[in-house]
Amino acid sequence: MRTERRIIFACFTGAGLGAVVALQLHFFWWLGILAGGATGYLTFSFRDVITAAVTAWKSLTGGRFGSRALTTGLLNVAQFLAVLAGVIFCAASVLLLSIGALMLITGTPESSQNWEAAPSASALMPIPPLFWALAGATVLLLGILLATVIVRSANRKQTCMGILGCIAATPLVLPITLILILAWAILPRGARLLWRLARQTFLLIHSEVRLLCMTDALLGALVGYVCGNALIGGFVGAAMGWVNYRFVSVRWLKLAKA
Repeated sequence: MRTERRIIFACFTGAGLGAVVALQLHFFWWLGILAGGATGYLTFSFRDVITAAVTAWKSLTGGRFGSRALTTGLLNVAQFLAVLAGVIFCAASVLLLSIGALMLITGTPESSQNWEAAPSASALMPIPPLFWALAGATVLLLGILLATVIVRSANRKQTCMGILGCIAATPLVLPITLILILAWAILPRGARLLWRLARQTFLLIHSEVRLLCMTDALLGALVGYVCGNALIGGFVGAAMGWVNYRFVSVRWLKLAKA
Protein backbone atom coordinates (compact mmCIF):
# COMPACT_ATOMS: atom_id res chain seq x y z
CA MET A 1 0.00 0.00 0.00
CA ARG A 2 2.86 2.37 0.79
CA THR A 3 4.45 1.66 -2.59
CA GLU A 4 1.15 2.39 -4.33
CA ARG A 5 0.88 5.78 -2.60
CA ARG A 6 4.42 6.64 -3.68
CA ILE A 7 3.67 5.64 -7.26
CA ILE A 8 0.45 7.69 -7.35
CA PHE A 9 2.23 10.73 -5.93
CA ALA A 10 5.21 10.42 -8.32
CA CYS A 11 3.01 9.96 -11.41
CA PHE A 12 0.68 12.82 -10.41
CA THR A 13 3.59 15.19 -9.73
CA GLY A 14 5.49 14.28 -12.88
CA ALA A 15 2.46 14.38 -15.17
CA GLY A 16 1.15 17.66 -13.74
CA LEU A 17 4.50 19.42 -13.82
CA GLY A 18 5.30 18.10 -17.28
CA ALA A 19 1.95 19.31 -18.62
CA VAL A 20 2.50 22.78 -17.10
CA VAL A 21 5.95 23.08 -18.69
CA ALA A 22 4.69 21.76 -22.03
CA LEU A 23 1.81 24.25 -22.09
CA GLN A 24 4.20 27.10 -21.37
CA LEU A 25 6.80 26.13 -23.98
CA HIS A 26 4.32 25.72 -26.88
CA PHE A 27 6.60 24.77 -29.81
CA PHE A 28 9.00 22.93 -27.50
CA TRP A 29 6.22 21.07 -25.72
CA TRP A 30 8.15 17.81 -25.91
CA LEU A 31 10.68 19.21 -23.44
CA GLY A 32 7.88 19.49 -20.90
CA ILE A 33 6.87 15.88 -21.54
CA LEU A 34 10.45 14.73 -20.96
CA ALA A 35 10.68 16.87 -17.83
CA GLY A 36 7.50 15.23 -16.53
CA GLY A 37 8.92 11.76 -17.09
CA ALA A 38 12.16 12.66 -15.34
CA THR A 39 10.21 14.15 -12.44
CA GLY A 40 8.12 11.02 -12.06
CA TYR A 41 11.27 8.88 -12.16
CA LEU A 42 13.04 10.88 -9.45
CA THR A 43 10.04 11.72 -7.26
CA PHE A 44 9.30 8.10 -6.42
CA SER A 45 10.99 7.51 -3.04
CA PHE A 46 12.94 10.77 -3.33
CA ARG A 47 14.76 10.09 -0.05
CA ASP A 48 16.47 7.13 -1.71
CA VAL A 49 17.62 9.43 -4.53
CA ILE A 50 19.29 11.78 -2.03
CA THR A 51 20.94 8.87 -0.23
CA ALA A 52 22.19 7.44 -3.53
CA ALA A 53 23.55 10.83 -4.62
CA VAL A 54 25.47 11.20 -1.35
CA THR A 55 26.84 7.66 -1.69
CA ALA A 56 27.88 8.30 -5.30
CA TRP A 57 29.56 11.58 -4.32
CA LYS A 58 31.56 9.85 -1.58
CA SER A 59 32.60 7.06 -3.94
CA LEU A 60 33.72 9.51 -6.63
CA THR A 61 35.65 11.78 -4.28
CA GLY A 62 37.08 8.95 -2.19
CA GLY A 63 35.92 10.56 1.04
CA ARG A 64 38.30 13.49 0.59
CA PHE A 65 35.58 16.06 1.14
CA GLY A 66 34.86 15.78 4.84
CA SER A 67 33.64 18.61 7.03
CA ARG A 68 37.16 19.91 7.70
CA ALA A 69 38.18 19.74 4.06
CA LEU A 70 34.93 21.40 3.04
CA THR A 71 35.54 24.26 5.48
CA THR A 72 39.07 24.70 4.16
CA GLY A 73 37.79 24.69 0.59
CA LEU A 74 35.16 27.31 1.38
CA LEU A 75 37.78 29.51 3.05
CA ASN A 76 40.02 29.22 0.00
CA VAL A 77 37.11 30.15 -2.26
CA ALA A 78 36.29 33.14 -0.02
CA GLN A 79 39.90 34.31 -0.13
CA PHE A 80 39.98 33.99 -3.91
CA LEU A 81 36.73 35.94 -4.25
CA ALA A 82 38.07 38.64 -1.91
CA VAL A 83 41.25 39.02 -3.96
CA LEU A 84 39.23 39.01 -7.18
CA ALA A 85 36.88 41.67 -5.80
CA GLY A 86 39.88 43.81 -4.83
CA VAL A 87 41.40 43.48 -8.30
CA ILE A 88 38.10 44.36 -9.95
CA PHE A 89 37.64 47.35 -7.62
CA CYS A 90 41.14 48.67 -8.35
CA ALA A 91 40.74 48.12 -12.09
CA ALA A 92 37.33 49.82 -12.13
CA SER A 93 38.73 52.73 -10.10
CA VAL A 94 41.59 53.21 -12.56
CA LEU A 95 39.17 53.05 -15.48
CA LEU A 96 36.77 55.58 -13.96
CA LEU A 97 39.61 57.95 -13.07
CA SER A 98 40.95 57.67 -16.61
CA ILE A 99 37.54 58.46 -18.08
CA GLY A 100 37.12 61.40 -15.70
CA ALA A 101 40.54 62.78 -16.58
CA LEU A 102 39.79 62.39 -20.29
CA MET A 103 36.49 64.26 -19.90
CA LEU A 104 38.24 67.07 -18.02
CA ILE A 105 40.91 67.35 -20.70
CA THR A 106 38.61 67.21 -23.70
CA GLY A 107 35.56 69.09 -22.34
CA THR A 108 34.74 72.69 -21.47
CA PRO A 109 31.99 74.09 -19.23
CA GLU A 110 30.05 75.30 -22.26
CA SER A 111 30.20 71.95 -23.97
CA SER A 112 29.17 70.21 -20.72
CA GLN A 113 26.09 72.45 -20.43
CA ASN A 114 25.19 71.83 -24.06
CA TRP A 115 25.65 68.08 -23.62
CA GLU A 116 23.41 68.04 -20.53
CA ALA A 117 20.75 70.07 -22.32
CA ALA A 118 20.80 68.10 -25.57
CA PRO A 119 23.24 65.18 -25.85
CA SER A 120 24.69 65.05 -29.33
CA ALA A 121 27.93 64.28 -31.09
CA SER A 122 28.53 67.96 -31.83
CA ALA A 123 28.69 68.77 -28.10
CA LEU A 124 31.82 66.64 -27.64
CA MET A 125 35.20 68.23 -28.19
CA PRO A 126 37.79 66.37 -30.28
CA ILE A 127 40.61 64.74 -28.35
CA PRO A 128 43.64 67.06 -28.43
CA PRO A 129 46.97 65.81 -29.82
CA LEU A 130 48.55 66.40 -26.39
CA PHE A 131 46.49 63.55 -24.96
CA TRP A 132 47.67 61.15 -27.65
CA ALA A 133 51.26 62.25 -27.15
CA LEU A 134 51.04 61.65 -23.40
CA ALA A 135 49.36 58.29 -23.90
CA GLY A 136 52.00 57.20 -26.41
CA ALA A 137 54.84 58.32 -24.14
CA THR A 138 53.29 56.44 -21.20
CA VAL A 139 52.94 53.24 -23.20
CA LEU A 140 56.54 53.57 -24.47
CA LEU A 141 57.90 54.12 -20.96
CA LEU A 142 55.94 51.15 -19.61
CA GLY A 143 57.24 48.96 -22.43
CA ILE A 144 60.85 49.98 -21.75
CA LEU A 145 60.36 49.42 -18.02
CA LEU A 146 58.87 45.95 -18.51
CA ALA A 147 61.59 44.97 -20.97
CA THR A 148 64.26 46.11 -18.50
CA VAL A 149 62.66 44.16 -15.68
CA ILE A 150 62.47 40.99 -17.79
CA VAL A 151 66.09 41.28 -19.00
CA ARG A 152 67.50 41.93 -15.52
CA SER A 153 65.38 39.26 -13.84
CA ALA A 154 67.00 36.03 -12.67
CA ASN A 155 63.89 33.97 -13.52
CA ARG A 156 62.57 35.44 -16.76
CA LYS A 157 59.79 32.89 -17.17
CA GLN A 158 58.31 33.63 -13.74
CA THR A 159 58.65 37.36 -14.33
CA CYS A 160 56.84 37.10 -17.68
CA MET A 161 54.03 35.09 -16.06
CA GLY A 162 53.67 37.74 -13.35
CA ILE A 163 53.51 40.52 -15.94
CA LEU A 164 50.94 38.61 -17.97
CA GLY A 165 48.91 38.12 -14.79
CA CYS A 166 48.94 41.87 -14.15
CA ILE A 167 47.90 42.54 -17.75
CA ALA A 168 45.11 39.97 -17.45
CA ALA A 169 43.74 41.91 -14.46
CA THR A 170 43.49 45.24 -16.28
CA PRO A 171 39.97 46.63 -16.86
CA LEU A 172 39.86 45.87 -20.60
CA VAL A 173 41.30 42.36 -20.39
CA LEU A 174 39.75 41.18 -17.11
CA PRO A 175 36.35 40.10 -18.58
CA ILE A 176 38.10 38.03 -21.26
CA THR A 177 40.38 36.53 -18.60
CA LEU A 178 37.44 35.48 -16.44
CA ILE A 179 35.63 33.94 -19.41
CA LEU A 180 38.73 31.96 -20.41
CA ILE A 181 39.27 30.71 -16.86
CA LEU A 182 35.63 29.65 -16.60
CA ALA A 183 35.63 27.92 -20.00
CA TRP A 184 39.02 26.19 -19.63
CA ALA A 185 39.37 25.31 -15.96
CA ILE A 186 35.91 25.09 -14.39
CA LEU A 187 33.29 24.03 -16.92
CA PRO A 188 34.92 20.84 -18.30
CA ARG A 189 35.80 19.49 -14.85
CA GLY A 190 32.40 20.40 -13.45
CA ALA A 191 30.62 18.78 -16.40
CA ARG A 192 32.63 15.57 -16.06
CA LEU A 193 31.98 15.41 -12.32
CA LEU A 194 28.24 15.99 -12.76
CA TRP A 195 28.04 13.36 -15.49
CA ARG A 196 29.81 10.74 -13.37
CA LEU A 197 27.69 11.67 -10.34
CA ALA A 198 24.44 11.37 -12.34
CA ARG A 199 25.53 8.04 -13.86
CA GLN A 200 26.51 6.56 -10.50
CA THR A 201 23.27 7.78 -8.89
CA PHE A 202 21.23 6.30 -11.73
CA LEU A 203 22.88 2.92 -11.29
CA LEU A 204 22.07 2.98 -7.58
CA ILE A 205 18.39 3.99 -7.81
CA HIS A 206 17.26 2.37 -11.06
CA SER A 207 14.33 -0.04 -10.73
CA GLU A 208 11.31 -1.32 -12.63
CA VAL A 209 8.98 0.74 -10.46
CA ARG A 210 10.80 3.94 -11.38
CA LEU A 211 10.46 3.06 -15.06
CA LEU A 212 6.74 2.57 -14.50
CA CYS A 213 6.47 6.00 -12.85
CA MET A 214 8.44 7.63 -15.66
CA THR A 215 6.30 6.04 -18.40
CA ASP A 216 2.97 6.91 -16.79
CA ALA A 217 4.15 10.44 -15.97
CA LEU A 218 5.12 10.90 -19.62
CA LEU A 219 1.71 9.71 -20.81
CA GLY A 220 -0.11 11.80 -18.21
CA ALA A 221 1.85 14.92 -19.19
CA LEU A 222 0.99 14.28 -22.84
CA VAL A 223 -2.71 13.94 -21.99
CA GLY A 224 -2.59 17.14 -19.95
CA TYR A 225 -0.93 19.00 -22.82
CA VAL A 226 -3.47 17.75 -25.38
CA CYS A 227 -6.39 18.63 -23.07
CA GLY A 228 -4.84 21.97 -22.13
CA ASN A 229 -5.24 21.25 -18.43
CA ALA A 230 -2.31 20.19 -16.23
CA LEU A 231 -4.61 18.96 -13.44
CA ILE A 232 -6.28 16.48 -15.78
CA GLY A 233 -2.86 15.26 -16.85
CA GLY A 234 -1.85 14.77 -13.24
CA PHE A 235 -4.92 12.71 -12.40
CA VAL A 236 -4.55 10.63 -15.58
CA GLY A 237 -0.91 9.93 -14.81
CA ALA A 238 -1.72 8.95 -11.22
CA ALA A 239 -4.54 6.65 -12.34
CA MET A 240 -2.38 4.99 -15.00
CA GLY A 241 0.44 4.49 -12.50
CA TRP A 242 -1.87 2.83 -10.00
CA VAL A 243 -3.50 0.60 -12.63
CA ASN A 244 -0.18 -0.46 -14.17
CA TYR A 245 1.33 -1.31 -10.81
CA ARG A 246 -1.74 -2.92 -9.21
CA PHE A 247 -3.00 -4.99 -12.12
CA VAL A 248 -0.15 -5.31 -14.62
CA SER A 249 2.96 -5.56 -12.45
CA VAL A 250 1.47 -7.32 -9.41
CA ARG A 251 -1.40 -9.51 -10.70
CA TRP A 252 -0.49 -10.15 -14.32
CA LEU A 253 3.30 -10.13 -14.66
CA LYS A 254 4.00 -10.96 -10.99
CA LEU A 255 6.93 -8.50 -10.97
CA ALA A 256 6.15 -7.13 -7.52
CA LYS A 257 4.26 -8.06 -4.39
CA ALA A 258 1.07 -6.26 -3.41
